[in-house]
Amino acid sequence: MVGSSPRTRACPSLFNRTLTFDDYTNDELVEIVAHQADEHQYDLPTATHDALADHFSAIDHDQRAGNGRFARQVFQEMTERHASRVADVTSPTKEELSALLPADVPEWAFRSGSVKDIDDVKEAKK
Repeated sequence: MVGSSPRTRACPSLFNRTLTFDDYTNDELVEIVAHQADEHQYDLPTATHDALADHFSAIDHDQRAGNGRFARQVFQEMTERHASRVADVTSPTKEELSALLPADVPEWAFRSGSVKDIDDVKEAKK
């Protein structure tokens, strides 16, 4: 690693350029989560897209929150919450096994009581 070498720590002028990248927009962060969901064969209903958009709009975009890693961490947490949620279902349907719901968006990422389960999503689709 660059910072681990005594030579580079002693001579920061060896690197005369700093690369900076713009943060992803909120919509791009949602699309990163949607892409991850698609790659792992999860469905992301419109209500979940909306919950993610609300989340990414509400957070403070610091060094961590505007990058792709943060979006992937949100997705990972969502899959863990999904697994816990469906583990309690006696005979889950294919839809229940594949749909990531707004309730799967972590509390630290989104706080809402408007949509909690698959029945709410089915109702929203009507």
